[in-house]
Amino acid sequence: MNTTAHRPFSYIAGSYGLGIFLNQFMRLPFYYACSCVAVLIFLSAMFSKRTVMSTLCLLLSITSLGVVYTQSLQYTKGDDIRYVARYYRNKPAKVKGIIVSEVQERELYNRIKTTFTLDMGEIQTKWGWQKKSGTILVNIFNDADVVYGDRLMIEGKLHRPYDFSPDKNFSYRDYLDRRGIRFILSVKKDAEITVLERNKGNTFKAFSLRVRNALKNVLTKHLSKNESGIMRAVVLGDRLGIPKPIRVLFVQTGTAHILAISGLHIGIVAALFLVFAKMAPIGRRGQFGIVIFLLIGYAFLTGGRPSVIRATIMTVVFLSSFIVEKEFDARNALCLAAVVILLINPLNLFDVGFQLSFVCMFAIFCLNLNKISGKSRSHRLAGAIHQSLCISSAIWIGVAGLIAYYFGIITPITVLANLIVVPLIGVVVALGFGLLAVGLILPSCGDRK
Repeated sequence: MNTTAHRPFSYIAGSYGLGIFLNQFMRLPFYYACSCVAVLIFLSAMFSKRTVMSTLCLLLSITSLGVVYTQSLQYTKGDDIRYVARYYRNKPAKVKGIIVSEVQERELYNRIKTTFTLDMGEIQTKWGWQKKSGTILVNIFNDADVVYGDRLMIEGKLHRPYDFSPDKNFSYRDYLDRRGIRFILSVKKDAEITVLERNKGNTFKAFSLRVRNALKNVLTKHLSKNESGIMRAVVLGDRLGIPKPIRVLFVQTGTAHILAISGLHIGIVAALFLVFAKMAPIGRRGQFGIVIFLLIGYAFLTGGRPSVIRATIMTVVFLSSFIVEKEFDARNALCLAAVVILLINPLNLFDVGFQLSFVCMFAIFCLNLNKISGKSRSHRLAGAIHQSLCISSAIWIGVAGLIAYYFGIITPITVLANLIVVPLIGVVVALGFGLLAVGLILPSCGDRK
């Protein structure tokens, strides 16, 4: 069987990812890259009767397309804020813009720090207000009564992001740059913040953020600070509330992936959704359709990080295979997820979370683990323990190099720690959803004494 036809997304993801990688290290002029795409597609059609040549030209055209698409998204307009930011190094900048992200509050040295992303609209100059484009990160060193979709007028110091750990392989400046954020506006606690208009954002995103905040409030109300921080991370994808000592313990034991919503969490959530869907008086296909709809909504609710999107796409493809009665190919689904994520933002390829998420899955697939079955209960138990040990070992082997490179640590205890933590996370997620349901329906029942 032709493996290219059997797993097309494996080759598409590899070729497209190669184009993104090459663009990062060798700047091919945009028009040359476009010409390569056109020529290679033409050659692919010319060699249509020679399958190998035609496929090779087509894959090379996808590589060139990766270069073109990445460069097109990195293009900056003539009125971008980066072209005038240097004039505001020694004086405050007053800007107008719309909040386009969730407004997050965190404790910083016993005071509140409010953070959000602002889509630039105008900046004040000595000639008056001038239109400017671009996205900036706003840090307000105080509590601020603002929400997603607000159009603000705000004043602060405009500067490039600092690299807090220049000796390590993770760069905060590069991390923000991959998200199109090149500047930070630092706002003093006594600075004036004026809300010019409300509800200027996307209606669907505004609704999902309101729901997410309501759910976070339920967990905050009914749990202690540490419990709420962990539960918000594993159920809603909000890791800001996790105390630093607890986060360090998870990192040192190699179980930090538990705190980020990924395949394990999505699988548990899908199982919970399926239990409720089976109560509906509809057929099997309709039940799977309901679960798919709820999973997509859950992915938006948790912020749509690459690991969440990857796991959601794989689960949706898996459930869809039952609806259309086709065989599910996990590797092909994984590569489809990679293509979708890299189409959203090609620079996700260089994101630590993206790399860890996909390397974990590829490590499991490459070891080709098979479940051990047995006739007796003890054999099934031994098989489950052996399977868990194999998967945990595969994950550790797969990500050990990346963790050592980015974080400078090696955690061999990961294999044993995951044997304990992974089964428990299913219970934690189920209890978290139960608490959310009870807290929303009967708010007073879950109050702490």
